Amino acid sequence: GVPVRRADRAHHAIQVLERAEQAFLSGTNRAADVSKSDYLFGLTEALELHDVYLAFRDHEPRVLCERLTRALSGPRLPGAETAKNRDGRNVMFELALGAEWALCGGHVELLEPDLVLRTSERNYLVACKRPENEHGIRASVRSAASQLRSALSAAPQDYYGIIAASLSQIVN
Repeated sequence: GVPVRRADRAHHAIQVLERAEQAFLSGTNRAADVSKSDYLFGLTEALELHDVYLAFRDHEPRVLCERLTRALSGPRLPGAETAKNRDGRNVMFELALGAEWALCGGHVELLEPDLVLRTSERNYLVACKRPENEHGIRASVRSAASQLRSALSAAPQDYYGIIAASLSQIVN
């Protein structure tokens, strides 16, 4: 149910990997117009999408479709992100983190604030943030804490909060 757009990040990642494979098979060190950073970002995004597929393929289709559609939006490379177009990678961070936990045996649901992780002992509401720069880390943590306070006030006693922060935008 995810709309197919030839220009989305998933297709771009696959095209980059196909060109790199051709270069490797032909014995050259460089694929046609594929830089090392393009290759690494393409590989990372393809692996994240693979994990998301494996982890959530049996998940509620409507919720997954909505999140995947958002996750595949935005610029092809992280360096081209702006405050207006970064939602795709923000949502992909949520999905990739949830997928990692699910593939390790956790029971993960795509519910607000961003994820719910259920274990035999406890349940966790997870607020995911991806600050744009160093100065945005504190604001992101405050925002996540506020989201969690609100969500936890309506949750049963055995729920706890987790703030998950990706510093990928800052490092890139």
